Amino acid sequence: MKYFGFVFLLFTVLRMDAQQLQYSDQQLGSWLTFYSNTKFTKNLSMYAERSYRHYSLLPSIEQFIFRVGFFYRPDSSAFSYGAGIALLKSMAPEDEFIPIYQSEDRIWEQIAFRKNLPYCNFDLRWRTEQRLVDDKIWFRNRFRVETLVPLNTRGIHKNTLFLSTHGEIFLNTQDQIIDRFRYGASFGYMFLSNLQCRLGYMHEFNTMYNRKYVNFTFAYDVDLTKFYKKK
Repeated sequence: MKYFGFVFLLFTVLRMDAQQLQYSDQQLGSWLTFYSNTKFTKNLSMYAERSYRHYSLLPSIEQFIFRVGFFYRPDSSAFSYGAGIALLKSMAPEDEFIPIYQSEDRIWEQIAFRKNLPYCNFDLRWRTEQRLVDDKIWFRNRFRVETLVPLNTRGIHKNTLFLSTHGEIFLNTQDQIIDRFRYGASFGYMFLSNLQCRLGYMHEFNTMYNRKYVNFTFAYDVDLTKFYKKK
């Protein structure tokens, strides 16, 4: 079970790299993500995220995203239910005349299943999105699988070095059903029980789009229920 993350990543790479690509951009970009989870009660929490994609390792903005949502987890349940909004702006490369070629608003709903095991944390997520682009609404569905494997401790907690792997498939209702693939792997470290950083690699592509990124993630959790108990 401890090596499930390695097996999953290998399987994902072999399956997805077999797709035929009509366009390929070999320049390595960077993807920076900052997010937080704030717990208001034992059942209700808020998620907030800010992400920056770059065409290259140096700052050359490809896209930036702000995403926020609320989640509800019933007592003693591995399932959670959430909804929120996202605001995106996509930028053209520096040699293009128009600096911003697309602004996009999204409404999203999500169902997630999480299981924490002694040697692996397992997360499944189904998200549906309504994307408002140029006065049109596009519907997308995303299915994501993620595993966290601790490398030096039993379980994920303070001072844990861990491996994270994930694979995601994007589905739509127009043209081809399978819209895009995304997979990646990163090494992370828990500096505190609620503070972590990750550094790794991510690949996102379909038949017309191909981008590879160095990925850095900074994340922290805030538990306000402890503050309420003190009061």
